[in-house]
Amino acid sequence: MYTGLEFFESTLQENGVLVLRFNRAPVNAISLEVKREIIETFDYISEDPNVKAVVLTGNGQLFSAGADLKERQEISPEGGEYRAQNRITREMFYAIEDCDTPVIAAIEGAAIGAGIGLACSSDIQLCSPDSYFLMPEVKVGLAGGASRLASLLPPAIAKYPYYGARPVEAPTLEKYGVVLEIVEKSLLVARAIEIAGEIVQMDPATVSQAKRTFALTEQMEPRKAYRYEQGVTLQYARTGRKLVSGKS
Repeated sequence: MYTGLEFFESTLQENGVLVLRFNRAPVNAISLEVKREIIETFDYISEDPNVKAVVLTGNGQLFSAGADLKERQEISPEGGEYRAQNRITREMFYAIEDCDTPVIAAIEGAAIGAGIGLACSSDIQLCSPDSYFLMPEVKVGLAGGASRLASLLPPAIAKYPYYGARPVEAPTLEKYGVVLEIVEKSLLVARAIEIAGEIVQMDPATVSQAKRTFALTEQMEPRKAYRYEQGVTLQYARTGRKLVSGKS
């Protein structure tokens, strides 16, 4: 399946780490067909026992320039066409977030607009020293992306770059925990693969359950979240499995 992708280069390592490189020259713009391929690919990954972790990165000088603006200009705001485009954009992000397999984003250079959503729908983010996030929607007369920035950064740090279409650079991203680490560009993907390699040593079914638990409890108030987590642990205890066990 992965060798037949149109917009991504793929390498599946023996330990189950799948490296996906976004490869749509010149700037990795996200078209409708890219969105469809991402949804199909990550839904497939969830069902593929051979893939235990994913490294998502760009192939070039930037991670992604966001939405394909040339394509967007051709979309009619009438007849539901624009709404359908927005819906599939959301589903692209959800396909990564809902994927049962952990996803590590290696962000080289810029992540712009929808490219930020692509990166931050992943579970863990790394970036290079020259990386930055840019949400230019206000500058071009759009209003998307506010909720994404608000979920990543404190209000003042999010609103200034959003209202003014200013970049948020790598040191700020690291300072506020948007990215786990800043890694030299030449080592970035290797470091992401290293982290993925640590994850695949865990029991895959348990990791998948842990990812689902993390996603669900993020939306709960603390008391309910802790109760839910305890219920998951009890379920594992009753079946004789540990919550985290070494990979056999």
